[in-house]
Amino acid sequence: MPKTPGRDDYFTQSFRFTPDQTAFLKEGAKRLGSTTALVREVLDDARTLYGLPMAMVEALEKDRRALGLSPREYIMHLLARRYERVLSQGPAFDTKKSKK
Repeated sequence: MPKTPGRDDYFTQSFRFTPDQTAFLKEGAKRLGSTTALVREVLDDARTLYGLPMAMVEALEKDRRALGLSPREYIMHLLARRYERVLSQGPAFDTKKSKK
C-alpha cells in the first residue's frame, strides 16, 4: 500500500497496548499494510460513523443525543438491538434467501 504523501502537520503519539489490543493491531496491519493505516481507519470510522452519508449521520446523531448516550454507548445500543433480532429471527434475517 502506498504511503501518504509527505506532510508536516501530523500528530505523533506513543501508546502502550495490552496483548489482546496488540493482536488486533497486528491482524489489522496485515490487512491494511501498516499499523498506522489501521489506526487511521478505526479513527475515521468512529469519526464518520463508518462513512455513512451525512444525512444518515445527522439523523443518527440526533437519535443518540435524544437517548442521552455517548457515541460508544449508542453503537453498543444499536448492536444490542441487532443481537435481539438475530436471536429471535436468526442470522441474516433481513437478506433475501437465494432460491436454488
